[in-house]
Amino acid sequence: MSDIINKVQMYLNQVSKEPVKISDKLVEEFGEACKSALRKQFAEERKTGFQPRMSNIGRPLCQLQMEAKNIKGEGQPYNAKMRNTFGDLIEALAIFVMKSAGVEIEDEQKSVKYNFNGSTMMSRLIRKFGMLRVRHLIPLKRNLDQQVALKKL
Repeated sequence: MSDIINKVQMYLNQVSKEPVKISDKLVEEFGEACKSALRKQFAEERKTGFQPRMSNIGRPLCQLQMEAKNIKGEGQPYNAKMRNTFGDLIEALAIFVMKSAGVEIEDEQKSVKYNFNGSTMMSRLIRKFGMLRVRHLIPLKRNLDQQVALKKL
């Protein structure tokens, strides 16, 4: 992991001092990722219906139980789209910087399943140098127990 951080820090140090040549291919990939993020957040139909997923980790159990019973709450706050869009754009920028710094990324946004106590959760991962970073996958026993409790409803 420190090799990745060192490469990124060296690259950012270099570009802060002088212009560098950047790959047209990486610029195109970044542009496509940004377009995809905007379409996903503002134009695509969002999935309806409740299902346990990794992004639910950390949310209050009572809130998840209400969603599982299809009881509608107040909905998302007005700034939720902006926060989600910023997250997608920052992820695209981080991938651009890592690739520009020479970090080898094997997979992006690959769907994975996590099985725990008979419950299956979906997430996405980015694979770097054979190490996995699973987005939203923080194995906190209390929260996973909440997911299992929801499945039993």
